[in-house]
Amino acid sequence: MKTRLSFTLCIVFCLITHWSLLGQENCGPADNFQTLTGNAVEATLSASGSSFWDGDQAGFSVGITPEERITTILTQGLWIGGKDAGGNLKVAAARSGLRDGLTDFYPGPLNHGDPNYPGGGALADPVRGTTSPEACENWDKVWMVTKAEIEAAREDFSDNGVLDDDHPAVLSWPAKGNPFFGAYNGFELPPVEVVSDLAPFWDADGDSTYNPAAGDYPIVRTNMEQPDVMAWVVYNDSGGDHGESNSPTKLQFEFQQLIWLYRCSEVEWLSRTVFSRYQFINWAIERLDSVHVGLWTDFELGCPEDDYIGSAPELNTYYAYNANATDGDGSELCSTNTLPLVGVPPVQAVTFLDVDMSSFYYYEATDEDTPLGLREPATPQEHYNYMRGRFSDGSSMIAQGDGYEPLSPLPATDFAFSGRPQNTEEWSLYQTSGVEVERFGVGAVNLTDFLLPGGRMSIDVAFSFHHDPDSNHLQQVNLMYDNVEALHALYANDFYNYCEVTSTDELVEAEPVSMFPNPTAGQLALVAYAEDIEEIVIWAVNGQQMMRIEQVSNRNLTIDVSSLAAGLYFVQVKIGDVWQVQKMVKE
Repeated sequence: MKTRLSFTLCIVFCLITHWSLLGQENCGPADNFQTLTGNAVEATLSASGSSFWDGDQAGFSVGITPEERITTILTQGLWIGGKDAGGNLKVAAARSGLRDGLTDFYPGPLNHGDPNYPGGGALADPVRGTTSPEACENWDKVWMVTKAEIEAAREDFSDNGVLDDDHPAVLSWPAKGNPFFGAYNGFELPPVEVVSDLAPFWDADGDSTYNPAAGDYPIVRTNMEQPDVMAWVVYNDSGGDHGESNSPTKLQFEFQQLIWLYRCSEVEWLSRTVFSRYQFINWAIERLDSVHVGLWTDFELGCPEDDYIGSAPELNTYYAYNANATDGDGSELCSTNTLPLVGVPPVQAVTFLDVDMSSFYYYEATDEDTPLGLREPATPQEHYNYMRGRFSDGSSMIAQGDGYEPLSPLPATDFAFSGRPQNTEEWSLYQTSGVEVERFGVGAVNLTDFLLPGGRMSIDVAFSFHHDPDSNHLQQVNLMYDNVEALHALYANDFYNYCEVTSTDELVEAEPVSMFPNPTAGQLALVAYAEDIEEIVIWAVNGQQMMRIEQVSNRNLTIDVSSLAAGLYFVQVKIGDVWQVQKMVKE
């Protein structure tokens, strides 16, 4: 009885200490902003949860001629929410609060807890899931590296197995165990014993740590064509108050964001696209249930009032286009004191690449006449409603008018304005003659039913710009549909020969290997029909080799993957002399 009581008191003490430490964090918002360049896009980045926004100016612009750039996104914000075991809602959301110094996200990773901490290991360590002002200040940074810098380091290493020259971008990369990190960044990485993976890398020597002197280098993921530019940031929601969502409770999540782009004049839409991977890691001491993620977008195609929004559920895409053939309807100045676009207005799209978009909802710039459900979210529950496919008041959408009719008997829909604007038989803002008011879209994903402590998941997203000066404002939407279809195919093909692809017909996919069940919790069966499977390698998304099976020589094989953590993996299968890759989701 005394032992049980002592153990209970220990747990209570640890929880009190844990939450006490959590309340002492007073990090400031991110204020280190850098611009990603390398193709036609210029994108402002920071460790803030708000992409393309520095708190003052729009940060996503695209060059359509050497002399002219078009801004299409004012800001892009990450939203995430879920419930703890007691049903308490936890939310973190980014919008445009940096303008007023408000944020839910703070720079840097979180303490993961000492696995050898007395009385329960990492979960008993009171610093788990916390950070400090010093750590936030150190990690308020954007790391960037180019393909040319990576190739220079690889070439330097390949001639004699030694890096003879200085390669700052490669040597300073914030990957796990980097021995050069402190010298280049002015502070040290957490010890490898108490840190999860950070920025992704190719692990040449298979030791699970990053060492450029051993041939390691930054990557997006195994087998993906090296992009022309990569950037990486890390942030959390534990560093201070949640000033945007007004959530009183923190998720204690770490967010790692990798951004990359390709340069290719032959494939215009690819050179006008930026890619981003959002990785979510739960460093709380309890699981989070019913986890939903939203990408909030403030589109700004010149004058925002005549921007219309739509969705293409079959492409896992939402987008903005112009209501009129002329931006601002011929006025010399928008009501927001911004200049209208000159020429044919473009289309800006946001596409989920490796997960299904579960809903696309929106709300309007709020005034006294705005209907209740279309108002700006102000509470954690209202933010969460948008993420789970509801208006702010909890009502569902119908495919008619503006979609907001709470008492309508019509069936609900999850996707706002899902028809093509040119089609008079489909539901779009253009066909319903939507009023000119600024709208904000939330594309959402049902991320997972639950995420355990230490669990991680990720999503890949593309921000793509579509413009043909010889087409009208509605034909730009049809162009977007064609380009995004090709974008999905190129992504599925790991961007192989990305600068030689001009249509989906030119994408040749390898003959698949049957792999089931997928997702799987334990056993994974592989069946090859043409030749024997010779070898299997399973890779994590950061390039770490997790499992290798050699000398198989069989067309049927079942392997046990139960020891792998939940998440996305790449299964590389050698059949004859040919390697093929498929995605696997471990539950």
